Amino acid sequence: QVFQDLLFYKGAESKISRQRVLADASKRFSREETLFTLRNGDDLLTHAWMSKPGAKYNNHSIHYKAQAKSVVMDCMNLNLKLPNGPVFKSIVNSMLNHSFGSGVENAFIFLPKTYEHKVHAKIIKELNFTKID
Repeated sequence: QVFQDLLFYKGAESKISRQRVLADASKRFSREETLFTLRNGDDLLTHAWMSKPGAKYNNHSIHYKAQAKSVVMDCMNLNLKLPNGPVFKSIVNSMLNHSFGSGVENAFIFLPKTYEHKVHAKIIKELNFTKID
C-alpha cells in the first residue's frame, strides 16, 4: 500500500505509460483498493490491485459487482523482468493471504489480455480462480 513504489515504474517493458499508472493509482486509492508491489531496489518489478470487499469493479470494458465477502484482483502490470510463473504466483498468493485473512470468502481475478499467457492461465486454474472476462 505504498504509493512511492509506483514512482519506480518506468513502463519500458509494458504498453502502459508511467503517467497512466500514477493517474490510475489515484483513482484506485480513492476507491480504497489495496496496492501490492514487488520491488528490487530501485526497480519496480510488478504491481497489482485488490478491490475492497463487495465493491463494484470498473476497469476497461469490465463491470462487475462482487458479493459482500468477495474481492476482485486486478493484475494490471505483471512485469517481465523475472520468470512470469513465479512472480505471478507470488503476488497472487500474497493477495490471497491478505484477503482471506480479512474475512473474504471469494476472490475473482482480472488479467488484461496482453498478460494472458499460458503460464498465467495455468496458475489461475491451480489457484481455483474464476476469471472475469
